[in-house]
Amino acid sequence: MVLRVREGVSGGEVGREAPFGTNNGLTGGALRSVRAAFLGSTALAAISLPVVAAPFNIGADTAQNQTLNAGETGNVQATFTLSPSNTANPTVDIIGDGATLANSGIITNPGAFEAAVRLDGTITGVTVTNNAGGVITAGNRFAILLDNGSDVTGTIDNDGTIFGNIAIRVEDTSSLTGAITNAGSISGNNTGILLDDSSSLVGTLTNSGTIQSNRDGILLEDTSTISNGIVNSGSISGGTGDGISIGDASTVNGGITNNAGGIISGGTSGVGIDLSVSASLNGGIVNAGTISGGTFGVGIGISSTSTLTGGITNNAGGTISGGLYGIFLDDNSS
Repeated sequence: MVLRVREGVSGGEVGREAPFGTNNGLTGGALRSVRAAFLGSTALAAISLPVVAAPFNIGADTAQNQTLNAGETGNVQATFTLSPSNTANPTVDIIGDGATLANSGIITNPGAFEAAVRLDGTITGVTVTNNAGGVITAGNRFAILLDNGSDVTGTIDNDGTIFGNIAIRVEDTSSLTGAITNAGSISGNNTGILLDDSSSLVGTLTNSGTIQSNRDGILLEDTSTISNGIVNSGSISGGTGDGISIGDASTVNGGITNNAGGIISGGTSGVGIDLSVSASLNGGIVNAGTISGGTFGVGIGISSTSTLTGGITNNAGGTISGGLYGIFLDDNSS
């Protein structure tokens, strides 16, 4: 097996303003002086607009953060960009039951500390849909984030592009009850989809598009869980790491299914599907596509007291391969 030290992730129609013509009692030379000072100020570009909590329909480029409360709907139309001047807050913060976000444009957070979209608190009936052509991105941080013990019932459905240092992260004992479904592109500088710090997806992760990163495509660590399996008919790949990595006493129940045409691959020294450090995969691995490790890697690796129940089934047309081994099981695993 390949021994890797995992690094910590750190480095990771709106216009609601008052009309400019409002003079608040100023006239003549005084008004002209105020306007000249305002328009000539180099500090104008640094002004951070306050966060707005209301339904929204973005039909023009805007720099205003948005918050969705219960029952509210947010929409970003195609070709338009929501990019906040206030990067210390999420670009879109979803905090209410039944809130819906639909994106066909660009939602981005160009800062170093916050997400483009955050699902926050204990909320139900939430839908995040990134339509074909839509982009959700935070190149320095997380495109979509659940953190601080958030308990969210809902779905994340992607037909466009989701990109970040980590594209989708569920952390800090947070949980998503529902599904993550990808038919587009989910990619990260560090990780495509990460569940860590005892977090969970209570549902299925389904991919018919592309999930990739410079390290691991999908990573579970620190006793995190997926309850209803991973189903792939697209491509899941790691750059220097693994296609799917389950480690640190994390668990996937419901097995991993790689359908015909599906590809799960590791990088040069990586593993296609890697179980390590007391990880568990319950429900087996069923393959009709391609599972592969790199030149110095392994197709399927089970190591460091990890456990696979349900066996490995390689159906007609399926391939499991690696530069070192197709399937590797060490002495302390089962």
